[in-house]
Amino acid sequence: MESEKDKMNKNSKLKTLIIVESPTKAKVISSILPDCTIIASEGHIRDLPNDELGVNLQTFEPEYFIVDNKNSIIEKMKKALNDSEYLVLATDSDREGESIAWHLKEVLKPTIPTKRIVFHEITKKAILNAMDNPRDVNMNMVNAQKARRVLDRLFGYMISPILWSKLSLRNLSAGRVQSPALKLVVDRELERMKYKVTSYNVVQAILSNSSKSSFSSSVESYNGKRVVTGKDFFDETTGDLKNADDVIVLTPENAKQLALDLQTAEYKVVDIKQKEVRRSSPPPYITSTLQQDANTKLHYTPHITMSVAQSLYEKGWITYMRTDSPYISEEGIQYARKAVEQLYGKDYLLPTARNFVSKDKNAQEAHEAIRPSIKNDMFVHPDDTGLTGREKTLYSLIYARCIATQMKDAVKMSGTVVIEATSEKIEKAVLVSRGMEMRFKGYLKAFEKYKTEDEENVLPSLKTGELLKCISTSAKEAQTSPKNRYTEASLIKKMEEIGIGRPSTYASTLTALITKRYVVRIPRSLQIAPTFLGVEITQFLDKYFEEYSQYSFTSDMESELDKISEHNENTYNYLSSFYAGKGGLKETVEAVNKSVKAQEAKILKFPTIKTDNYEICYGRFGAYIQLGNKKNKSIPKDWLVGDLSNEKIDALLNDTRTLEEKLDDKYVKLYVSPTYGYPVYYSANGKYGPFWFVGSTANKKDAKFCAVPRGTVYTDWSNEDVEYLFSLPRVIGKHPENNEDIQIGIGRYGAFVRNAGVYASLSHPKDIINITIDDAIALIEAKKKKK
Repeated sequence: MESEKDKMNKNSKLKTLIIVESPTKAKVISSILPDCTIIASEGHIRDLPNDELGVNLQTFEPEYFIVDNKNSIIEKMKKALNDSEYLVLATDSDREGESIAWHLKEVLKPTIPTKRIVFHEITKKAILNAMDNPRDVNMNMVNAQKARRVLDRLFGYMISPILWSKLSLRNLSAGRVQSPALKLVVDRELERMKYKVTSYNVVQAILSNSSKSSFSSSVESYNGKRVVTGKDFFDETTGDLKNADDVIVLTPENAKQLALDLQTAEYKVVDIKQKEVRRSSPPPYITSTLQQDANTKLHYTPHITMSVAQSLYEKGWITYMRTDSPYISEEGIQYARKAVEQLYGKDYLLPTARNFVSKDKNAQEAHEAIRPSIKNDMFVHPDDTGLTGREKTLYSLIYARCIATQMKDAVKMSGTVVIEATSEKIEKAVLVSRGMEMRFKGYLKAFEKYKTEDEENVLPSLKTGELLKCISTSAKEAQTSPKNRYTEASLIKKMEEIGIGRPSTYASTLTALITKRYVVRIPRSLQIAPTFLGVEITQFLDKYFEEYSQYSFTSDMESELDKISEHNENTYNYLSSFYAGKGGLKETVEAVNKSVKAQEAKILKFPTIKTDNYEICYGRFGAYIQLGNKKNKSIPKDWLVGDLSNEKIDALLNDTRTLEEKLDDKYVKLYVSPTYGYPVYYSANGKYGPFWFVGSTANKKDAKFCAVPRGTVYTDWSNEDVEYLFSLPRVIGKHPENNEDIQIGIGRYGAFVRNAGVYASLSHPKDIINITIDDAIALIEAKKKKK
């Protein structure tokens, strides 16, 4: 019987048409296979309709249509097909890519031999190997993707209209992944609001040894009881003190007196402990950890990270960027080890190769980890790539993480010194000093350009029984604080941990939450917080769609979809049970539609608001205070949910100043514009939200206006930034493929780039300040692929 490889050898002599997704990918592969015709489908050619359900509720089969602007591309592919003898579908190797390959086959209906190939890096060796090992389209993967798409459509199209009708706002949306991700952010904010902040006091002494080397030490025990010195003594959720009977919370007076008494005490070293601490390198990047690290180290949003990574992959610089697998091929390990030896020497190289396996039971991407592609028998050093801007920065991070996996452990020496202080006034106080000294950098050498470690705190050489001299003492007040708000990085980590979403959905989910104003970024930080609208949607879903709002619901659904991809679950049975089964989605939606009153659904509940005099609600014009028969009071648009308190609301309600008296609040003069020669003002109370304008407050007819971009506050923007915003929209260059202008601007849905009728959103408005032409092209190409 003829093998696939024999067939391939025969087919290689035929006129071959290869279809990929993106023009960039097509261009690179054309240089590898110059005798083949390479055409880009530019993403999906078929999809569900935008203005209707698009799912047959009897069979649960999707009803696809040709995506707008794709007819000309389809005709181009059909024409090329007529001139070809062999068709190769070379779309991406994940479920989405498998689905695109299937759609291409369904629409083009080829009558010539047709095969599917997959590769995880766009290099000559990888492409030729894929061409030598073709296969058929994997229908299990296609069916799993179809089921996922149908589930998302049923969930969104059935629940979103309920939000519109009960919350009286159009364009609200619920999503299988989006809604639980939003719930995580809302639940964390409400938990923070309930947290009880407590003050405590810390007493420290600066001591020196016989060599006159000084160091600090903190009082951790006083007269036989432990002294509260940090957050570990308090419950992280409630803020309550743990084991209150066994510890002392020093008051400011107690602390000052103790610090004073310690000045004349005798100090003696009673114990010294040293321990070697070894840290191994983390695994190579998978999609989620790349997004997390790029957010933390580079301050890239997940959307920007994936756009740049997509461009690096399509240009042949890294392996496929959507993966759950930390595995590296033997060849990849070989070149990582070669790079370590060349850069840092054998002293830093592990004696034997290290590899990693996935711990995720639902991991479904059959790829390698994200690593540099192999070019000319090596991993190309970032400085030798010719890359610039964000592409070089992200490639450098991926390169460092990959080679670090083959480097020795970082070795530190941890030291703890216990000191007793006694005097006539003090029975016994125990002070503790802790230090950490780096002995061998190991894999951290690869990350020297990034701040990955706290500064060293090296203790001087000390001996047990040694007497010390007190140089000074001090008392300092500190406060507990609730858990931090999520950053985009930590939210992705949490989503991955509890099984919400997949690598391909993390970035788009966060982008949707921010674009729809369900969450906002906190100024001058990486943290995100829910808006009042986000709280309203979450509390509505929690109350009336409790089963579907649970984190376990989405996680369990991912497991079922994995079973479908493994052919262990019948697609129709699963979808039918989800939608039409007892207590299913259809039944739940009908019950909510009949029983829930719109006004009741608009009331928001907060743990810090305890009163019968008013309700906090959300309506068409934002959050407001409902005062019974009195006129409602709007909550200022720049208030965060976590700012709410009875005291703050009372102050707002009791503010009886006239409009003239509030004029100073309405227009804040910021600076004089060097471009326009007029003052620039800020107002928080525009009809459509906060805005800047340059001109005169007396004659605004000739003034130039600019809305404060959604998801930010005016203090996020410097004077130079505001001048730049006034200049928008503007052209930043031309697209190399169509030679048409690339324009950037800010519209009602946020910051965007535009080229030849294609709009792509920036994940954060501030990205518009530093966006490069390469960034813009990457966003445009990613948007084309989605279409």
